[in-house]
Amino acid sequence: MGYRPLGTIASSIKASMPTVDSLWKICCGNMFPMWNFLLKPVAKDPPGKEINALGQHIKNLLCPSTPNFFNTLYDPFREGADFDWGYRFSLREGVPTAVSHGLWINIPDYDAPTQLVKPCERNTRYVNAVLTIPKGTLFPMCGMNLAFNRDLIGAAMYFGLMGDGQLIGQYDDMWAGWCIKVICDHLGLGVKTGFPYIWHSKASIPFVNLKKEYHGIFWQEEIIPFFQATTLSKDCTLFRMLC
Repeated sequence: MGYRPLGTIASSIKASMPTVDSLWKICCGNMFPMWNFLLKPVAKDPPGKEINALGQHIKNLLCPSTPNFFNTLYDPFREGADFDWGYRFSLREGVPTAVSHGLWINIPDYDAPTQLVKPCERNTRYVNAVLTIPKGTLFPMCGMNLAFNRDLIGAAMYFGLMGDGQLIGQYDDMWAGWCIKVICDHLGLGVKTGFPYIWHSKASIPFVNLKKEYHGIFWQEEIIPFFQATTLSKDCTLFRMLC
């Protein structure tokens, strides 16, 4: 499988991709100006430039991933980066990227026990880096800053049930993330995490969260090994065959 050079991809995206603000104005802002407060620039880099999260997610999805061999220079397909000395040439083409998982600035994505221990902590670190999550490694996915290629992975957002009456809460997107990663590993697809950032300012109440998460804290110690041990049939070569 061949890929367009990164410079070509980046320039085409830059030429065609609207900013978050302009996209909002095109879709709803001009028609419903009273709603403009609902969507503002999500975050800024250290010099103060607004982060185009949508554009960066698309860049991540268009560039290959490297799940089969870790590159210590982060994402080798980003501008200014490359493969480390010793990286296998037979793997340098990479694999298609199915998921782009972004991060948060300001209020971090902590579980309730960590929130209680660090109630005032804020994430102020800006790291302009993207990594491919290695094959065979699960991760805690957050659905609030996420993009995926449904032509590759299908309807990825199959969240676990949560809410009133459910024994386990707060693990809906993580359940989807564990499923996604097992399927991506099986199909030979990549999952990237890191840049872009969004600004997160909704601080939930730790004691309320602890009540929702209590059973899940113990449950995850059992369910994660289940996903780690899960294998899919070699006959399943398309996500549609897994549905």
